[in-house]
Amino acid sequence: MRAILGAAMAFAVTLNITAGAAVAKEQSVVVVELFTSQGCSSCPPADDLLTEMAKHDNLLPLAYHVDYWDYIGWKDTFARPEFTDRQEGYRLAARARYKYTPQVIVGGVSHAVGNRPMEVFDALDKHRALMGQVMLSVVNGTELRAQSVTHKSAPAPMVALLVQFKPMEVVKITRGENAGKEIGYANIVTSLTAIGSWDGEGEFAVNLPDLGTDAAAIVLQSMTSEGYPGAVQAALRLQ
Repeated sequence: MRAILGAAMAFAVTLNITAGAAVAKEQSVVVVELFTSQGCSSCPPADDLLTEMAKHDNLLPLAYHVDYWDYIGWKDTFARPEFTDRQEGYRLAARARYKYTPQVIVGGVSHAVGNRPMEVFDALDKHRALMGQVMLSVVNGTELRAQSVTHKSAPAPMVALLVQFKPMEVVKITRGENAGKEIGYANIVTSLTAIGSWDGEGEFAVNLPDLGTDAAAIVLQSMTSEGYPGAVQAALRLQ
């Protein structure tokens, strides 16, 4: 498994993300969402993969802990029902029959089983061509701006999401399928807040709220006609 992770991460470093940026450190990153649970025996390898991905600046791996496995003996300490709702939105957008853990979604559109590293990185490779249509930047540390950087019409509607997360926590699990294990979790999402919407015309600007103490990022994401989450157009680390 370690050899597979090493090869996969070497591949990830070669990803050529071409989205522009007003400041070099504001380069857009590829969003990798893992839907996981502390009560899921198949999830620890996916949690480890996410931890490895978090070491690379061109990726924004995010762990959304869901609550639908809490009934089998262990209540996930990071789970929130709104994260389960987000995964359900992706399921409906893809017209999939069911949701599961561990599931990875790259860029809002490419789905993979989270404990199959090469499947995850194949999804990353497919997503490369979708990047670079929208530029995000932060002005004076307080204002988020977005604008189209291609001749194509910007996809709309889009929503700017403030994602806050804890970089790393270790949990000792005493019951359920992972009883007796201490598992490290990376980039654990603590909140997901819509701070503005954009129709793709002109330039979008919105003031950033107080970021608090957690790590934070902005994800600019298209919405489907049914209101489900769609393709991520750009993403930017804030702190």
